[in-house]
Amino acid sequence: MSVGDMRKDYALESLRGIASVGVLFWHSLLAFFPGRTGILVASDHAWNTQFWFGMVNGPGWVTFFFVLSGFVLTRRCLLDSDAVPVVRNALKRWPRLAGPVLLAVLGSWVLYRLALYRFPQAGVLAGSPWLQTGGGMGAPRLPNIWEAVRQGVYLTFLRGDISYDSSLWTMRIEFVGSFIAFGLALLLLGVRGRAARLYVLSAVVLVCHFANPLYVAFPVGVALAAFLPRDWRRLWWPVAAVLLAAGLYLLGYTGVQSGAFRAMGWWWGAGWSVAYANTLGGVLLIVAAESSSKVHAVLSQGWGVVLGRLSFPLYLVHVPIICSAGSLAYLGLHPDPLLIWPRLFAIVVGAAAAVCAAFPLMWASEAWVRILARLTATAR
Repeated sequence: MSVGDMRKDYALESLRGIASVGVLFWHSLLAFFPGRTGILVASDHAWNTQFWFGMVNGPGWVTFFFVLSGFVLTRRCLLDSDAVPVVRNALKRWPRLAGPVLLAVLGSWVLYRLALYRFPQAGVLAGSPWLQTGGGMGAPRLPNIWEAVRQGVYLTFLRGDISYDSSLWTMRIEFVGSFIAFGLALLLLGVRGRAARLYVLSAVVLVCHFANPLYVAFPVGVALAAFLPRDWRRLWWPVAAVLLAAGLYLLGYTGVQSGAFRAMGWWWGAGWSVAYANTLGGVLLIVAAESSSKVHAVLSQGWGVVLGRLSFPLYLVHVPIICSAGSLAYLGLHPDPLLIWPRLFAIVVGAAAAVCAAFPLMWASEAWVRILARLTATAR
């Protein structure tokens, strides 16, 4: 989701980009193949019992974003025992998130003004309750520019308002969770000894558990930042491959204990939050990427760098694009609801349009980050 301010680790940026693509296809499935997701629409052909489901399980990838934020935002501070990076990250956090979010919300306002949203009609035809409401945006409305500005600047972060872009429901959790991570990192700097650090981490995890299980991902990411050795790249690549496979498996867990996930019923309690399995999956992916020189090298190639740069902008724009370009493409074919190819066409159009829309937002976002970096360069 959001980009950390640690010196760029392109392997982690690649994973962030892969996660954004996973969320894009998750919402595309919810829009045009809702029965395949295993939620909202009953179906005997759901994919959430398949081992590979983690590749497209949006909620799992969102939890991964949170683990990665906790790790990236505090890693440099904990490695160097230096509070300055955390102070700078904390000063930049709200404007860093609000700048791109505001642009995405204003883009959605433009789509409303141009009457390009056709998601209610497309959702009815596709049989998708998710698409009928724009993923939670609600029915099309008379757009209000000042309401859009307020949402982009602060209401999304303080109240969780998402009536212009439903993917922004994560922004409030990301914002609050970031400061949980910052505070925890500063606490750990003042604590000596592994046992004492584990006690502090456990206490924070417990508080987060009772607040919202999704918040647990942030202190878990901080714990990984604190205890994973610096520049350790000696993990044998077959072991790293097993960790990657296990991580993707856990990211695909939705609480359904059948098919490939039947084994989860043997050890995963029925009352345990799915978010914790997804959190563990995210940890395994990060460990594999950071501990194996081969995995790190593969993820650090050019394709991963570009994908990482696009990750946050793609996340921000993809739902409005699915609800506009994707829906218009679907309706433009006057499809029979039983046909598959118009749904596939809508997904391809929506994905291509989302990538195209993400590039200008990426350039604007990177320029904004450079400005913030200069403004906070002297903060201590």
